[in-house]
Amino acid sequence: MRILFISANREICGGPVAPLGIATLLAELTSQYEVQVLDLAFADDWIKSISNCCATYQPNIIAISIRNLDNSDYKSFFSYLDYYDELATHIKKTSFATTIVGGSGFSIAPRDIMKRLRFDYGIVGSGEVVLQKLVNAVVKKMPTDDIANVYCWKGDKLHFTGSFNMYSAIFNRPDRSQIAQHFLDIGDMGNIETSRGCQFTCCYCVIPQMTKQVYAKPIKNIIIELSDMKAMGYTKVFFTDNILNYNRNRFINLCTRIQNNNLSDMEYSCQIEPSNFDEVSASNAKKAGFKSIKVSALSYSDAVLKANGKKFLNSDLNRLVDLSIKYSIDLDMHFIFGLINETPDSVRTTVEYINSINNQNISCSYDFGCRVFENTPLFIHLCENQEIRDIHEPIFYISNYVKENIDYIESAINKKNATNNQDFWKALVYKLATPKKRRLFLDKMVAKKNP
Repeated sequence: MRILFISANREICGGPVAPLGIATLLAELTSQYEVQVLDLAFADDWIKSISNCCATYQPNIIAISIRNLDNSDYKSFFSYLDYYDELATHIKKTSFATTIVGGSGFSIAPRDIMKRLRFDYGIVGSGEVVLQKLVNAVVKKMPTDDIANVYCWKGDKLHFTGSFNMYSAIFNRPDRSQIAQHFLDIGDMGNIETSRGCQFTCCYCVIPQMTKQVYAKPIKNIIIELSDMKAMGYTKVFFTDNILNYNRNRFINLCTRIQNNNLSDMEYSCQIEPSNFDEVSASNAKKAGFKSIKVSALSYSDAVLKANGKKFLNSDLNRLVDLSIKYSIDLDMHFIFGLINETPDSVRTTVEYINSINNQNISCSYDFGCRVFENTPLFIHLCENQEIRDIHEPIFYISNYVKENIDYIESAINKKNATNNQDFWKALVYKLATPKKRRLFLDKMVAKKNP
């Protein structure tokens, strides 16, 4: 039995993202089946790559990971669904293998994607336990009704087996052997997951709607995994957790264990919650090797922060900036203009705050408006106010004042202090570049690492 994993993500601006979910699934399946990975981020011609791989490997099962559905950018919106249409069509044309789709992007809108792409099966949420059961059922030609979180077809009708826990408390030790070399070649950047789920209530986020419980990987297992990565040659690691310091004491303990196990010579980065980040946290983070931290700051107005589900205040942002400067930890703050309770005063307050920052350790980015996903607090708020009725097409929420004054707001922001995320998406390689330009981009990243 041969299983081909395809990482469908083609974004490489800012650096390709390692398919950590696939690496986690490999850990369980490689002991039972023959497994191969095809990462389309590194394919000059993804159609030819799939054709060649299917012809030589001849998989029985093809598992496709979908990371994003669109770029979530109001001003320069771009959907990836047309690309996924082509991908699904080509896979079915090229191979008779059973197809299984999953990933974070798929889990946001599984029913719509299944109806559109017509893969054989779809897995919502974590796949470690579910995929193994589903593969075994497919191999033995057994029914799948008793496997939770699975979409499948019964004739022309789409069937969902029912929801259990969207996030698994089981953390496999990822097998990076089939994904590591590409990422080592372009910059030694790896990624690691130490928890799943989120206990916070940001208005736009889909993750708490899947589970408000946080499942944490034991710290001893994190240390083993970081040691593995160091031995493979990784020098930089990004923690993919929604909020790494959701539990302050656990974060400090992790930092201490990193130091005690001689792993602080690697550079770490993560997303944090400002109200949980204090002097002790900053000091330990610096000693552990944290080079940069990111925060979804949203706004400098307390009224806007509260209305959109944030648990911190602007005073927490002030402390975070001070600690970042004191301990020379790079800080990236992301703001969104135009959310609930946004007013001319709150916009001015945030713009003035961004413009007041003048330190090489601090960088800011910003967006206008926010993508609305079903069943999020933002979606419920808009339905209650009769601003939307359904969400069959991608929609954004942006306050009228911001919508009417985007150019004015942009002109007021000091571009030395902040960048608009739309500039990133305008450079999206797989949308704009030829295979030749794409290869040149990747080659430059390799050259930058090895001058």
